[in-house]
Amino acid sequence: MTRGAIWVALLRVVRTHHLQLRYGLIGAAHTTDALLTSSVAGVVTTSGNTALSQGFAGALFAGHDATLTSSGSMIITAGHDLEVQGGGGGMLLADTVYVADTTVPLVIARNVNASGNTRILLNTPQAIALGLACGAALALIGAIIRRRRGSRV
Repeated sequence: MTRGAIWVALLRVVRTHHLQLRYGLIGAAHTTDALLTSSVAGVVTTSGNTALSQGFAGALFAGHDATLTSSGSMIITAGHDLEVQGGGGGMLLADTVYVADTTVPLVIARNVNASGNTRILLNTPQAIALGLACGAALALIGAIIRRRRGSRV
């Protein structure tokens, strides 16, 4: 596993400089750059660029740029640019996010570009407002519970 390709990797931690995986299954991968095609990965962590085509990753952490084409992932983070075309993404976190022809539940980014048949359910301001509302509701519930318990004693 020096520089080349890993064609099939079954449920193991892969540590390599450049990862190329085709038709494989990986539990975890820690690498500089990753190219996954028609593959499934649990956790992929790269310090450089990541490309995922027609596959799925549970969590994808790219140090620089990430590109997903007809793929899916639960959590996708990128240091700079994140591009999702087709497929779907869970939570997208990056400096700039480009989404095309997909539905994304949550996007937290400075710049969001959407095109085609795209639905973004929550973006950064909505996520912040929802977080504040949930925090206030939990604080109110806690105050009510403390008041009721305090009056019984």
